[in-house]
Amino acid sequence: MKIPTVTSSGRNNIDVISKSKWSYVDIVQAVLILLLINFFAAIISPDFNSSFNDAKIFSYPIFSLIVGIGSLLIIYYLMKSTHIPTTYIVVLTGMCFVFFFVVNFSQFSDTNQNQTIIGVKDLTTIFFLGLSTIIITASFTIGKHKTSFGNLGFVKPLWVQDIKLAIVTWIISILIVGVWTSLLIKFGSNGIIEKLIPPDSARELFNATGENVFVMLIIVSVLAPISEELFFRGFMFSGLIKLFRGEKKIIIASIISSIVFAVSHVDVGAYFVAFVLGMSFTFLYWRTKTIWVPIFAHSLHNTTALLLVILSNKLGWLY
Repeated sequence: MKIPTVTSSGRNNIDVISKSKWSYVDIVQAVLILLLINFFAAIISPDFNSSFNDAKIFSYPIFSLIVGIGSLLIIYYLMKSTHIPTTYIVVLTGMCFVFFFVVNFSQFSDTNQNQTIIGVKDLTTIFFLGLSTIIITASFTIGKHKTSFGNLGFVKPLWVQDIKLAIVTWIISILIVGVWTSLLIKFGSNGIIEKLIPPDSARELFNATGENVFVMLIIVSVLAPISEELFFRGFMFSGLIKLFRGEKKIIIASIISSIVFAVSHVDVGAYFVAFVLGMSFTFLYWRTKTIWVPIFAHSLHNTTALLLVILSNKLGWLY
């Protein structure tokens, strides 16, 4: 397969964004399937989702299996009715069954064990959701529309130029988030405002891994950036652009995809941060026409957060 390159003028010779073959209908169907996958994960591993923590009925494997099978049947019907190739359906449902048995019948399925064991259970859920997102994206692009990796944005970037742009864009987004967070902390005496303060997700995940730096790097620096950028930028943003007309179509598609990206984060406090980052990652994808650049910026953000947690633990910092 030929990978698109750059011309002598310095920019990609193929606009991979406008070459996308999928439509907003595919996007709606994919989002629905992704929501069902997240629901399936929350049912099977209720400790991962705070809203399911107090529902003791979900702690019984038999009940989880019944609800899980029901979710899988709906997912199977949706994928089959949207003409997704059987191979992708088998892979996704197979992953769901493996996830169920690992979470409920492995040595760390007992939530009464120590926090590190519970953390391993949560990490299994994170890996499952990340891989599922990649499979769903591939199902509606490579599988259904027979598109290429190039149409998903896997185009060779202009390394120096694009990395500089990614770093500058990321710094600007961090400054915006910093001002937002400072204002919330300053005026956060109200309970509602306090809930909008961004959570320390990196530290929570770091503690859940038993402070395992290697596992954290795989999750935050590799899996999350690749899976999320593929779905929200390479797939969703590219498809939404064709839904609108005029000069503002890019802005509208950016806002919608960034809102969905923000809402996909469970904590309300993460919504604004995720939206700002989503807009910056979308800008990078639209400007460079390669998914590698927003993946790099996303990984840069997550890795920086991880390094701050590690340094704060080593040096006793509080931030």
